[in-house]
Amino acid sequence: MFKKQLFYFFAFTFLSIFLSVRAKAASVDCTPDSFGNVTCKDFNSNATLNIDLRIATMHTAANKPIFSSQNHATRKFVRNPNCWASNLDLTCISPSNKSSGNLRAGTLITKRHVILAAHFNLKTNDSIYFVTYDNVTVGRKITGYRVNTDFNTNSPDIEILTLDSDVPETIVPCMFLPSNYANYIANDGDGLPVLYTDQEEKALVADLWDINSAKMYDLQVPITSNRKALNEAVISGDSGDPIFLVLNGKLVIVGCFTWGGAGSGNSLTYYANLPDGGTQPTQNINDLIKASDAVAGVNTGYKISLFDFNATAAVNLPKLMPDQVYMVGKSLVVNLATQEDAEVSVIDLFGSQIAVEQLVNQTIKLNIPTKGIYLVTLRKKDVIQTYKVIVR
Repeated sequence: MFKKQLFYFFAFTFLSIFLSVRAKAASVDCTPDSFGNVTCKDFNSNATLNIDLRIATMHTAANKPIFSSQNHATRKFVRNPNCWASNLDLTCISPSNKSSGNLRAGTLITKRHVILAAHFNLKTNDSIYFVTYDNVTVGRKITGYRVNTDFNTNSPDIEILTLDSDVPETIVPCMFLPSNYANYIANDGDGLPVLYTDQEEKALVADLWDINSAKMYDLQVPITSNRKALNEAVISGDSGDPIFLVLNGKLVIVGCFTWGGAGSGNSLTYYANLPDGGTQPTQNINDLIKASDAVAGVNTGYKISLFDFNATAAVNLPKLMPDQVYMVGKSLVVNLATQEDAEVSVIDLFGSQIAVEQLVNQTIKLNIPTKGIYLVTLRKKDVIQTYKVIVR
């Protein structure tokens, strides 16, 4: 823990000095925490450090996948603890839907609404899935949608979905930048790192070119080696995948992909802050939510959330409970921290295997009637954990 804190201190100090030259504010005034979140009054530094500190020692191919395993048929997903963004709340990012599996990416923007690319859209009666931080898949049916696009120009390439019910509190919608973001972020975000995903559900990094130029955002390939190692070209099938600034440890969406290469598309910041009451193609995102609700025959009253530049609290994810193996009377109880397949075996002091069970849920109980000391082996894929238990 001390070495980790020491690393954060030196990395934070170096980057703060470097960024203060480019920052809009005279004082960087940043505070990193043990989760990797950084709270800064200067938001160019804030956005930079929240990604650069995370990727300082995590910038290999093994650090890209958000999930260590994905099954789009069974809707079973296991988060990758080695992902550089694993301690960010990525639950707003949908990894799958019923009709297209990993394609036609959607991002949760309220408890009941999803945004994606209109040219690569989803429709009523399809289903879309999200995954909690501890690997529980949550599915919702699409009951309405609204496309805000002029297909002659492919802009604005935005679709909103209405879901059949709210997602639980364990799935957290992303935020949008408010209209006055330029008071806090200098140079329209030029050069700031962003987190984006692709059809394989990798957490990737690019540099912003701008947040809103002529109603568009643009990305560029990073120059710095750590960011560049986590960058990949945007290709066919990535349409709709989201792009986020990370501010105070929170995901703030700036766009979803329309075009490939380095990546570009409509500025969601622009369309989030248009006046209310517009008509296509000048409807703001809240008006699109109302229109989608009308198709679904509901009135949710939900609106998008705007990032508050005056709030200082960072998002700290709860620590996952470790796997637990213990005795209750003569019953061996196994509680897994996450939902994944595992095998439990019990061996006595003579080396004989007296029980073996496959776990398909997170909890199992085994009866061990004979007193004694036992070795319990918990096998998950290639990971083996051993525990000593005593039956009295």
